[in-house]
Amino acid sequence: MNPRLSLSLLLATSLAIVAGAQVNMAASINGGVASQSSTYASISGANKANDGDRQGDYNVANGIAHTNFETGAFWESSFATPAAIGTVNVFNRTDSFSERINPFNVILYLGTIEVYSATNQTFIPTITGTQISGMSFGTNGVVADRVRIQLAGSNCGMDCGHDDGRTCSCCSTWVGRCMPADTM
Repeated sequence: MNPRLSLSLLLATSLAIVAGAQVNMAASINGGVASQSSTYASISGANKANDGDRQGDYNVANGIAHTNFETGAFWESSFATPAAIGTVNVFNRTDSFSERINPFNVILYLGTIEVYSATNQTFIPTITGTQISGMSFGTNGVVADRVRIQLAGSNCGMDCGHDDGRTCSCCSTWVGRCMPADTM
């Protein structure tokens, strides 16, 4: 079985600046609705990637989102309202399967139109902490209503945010990896 055909999602968040503070547009608390191409196990639903818990270990309480083993697997979050997205932060797994996200794509949509994409990316952490490993993508304030993380062959999850000043930041996005069935 190809380990790249499944996606594990950690946490995704998108930030927007509202009255001087960043707002995660993709977070469920802000109206973000997460979905993914499939669900590997009942404990690994899409909501695990936009619930505010950024830890990246599948075996820890609240875990990560995880898809089945399939080509084109993805995780995405639809925002409550369109927003100007300045940054998308993708957070990766922190257990022993962090390399499985590579390569991956970050895509922002407005309706059915793709307004931003970073394709064939290799995860290089620029945001670190205890059980946190993230990578930022500057998106130049494109207006979007949905963010998607997708593996080249499988996908991951993410979130985005917007600015009250009409410039959004899509920050703190967790992305997952593919996991072979025998490792779960």
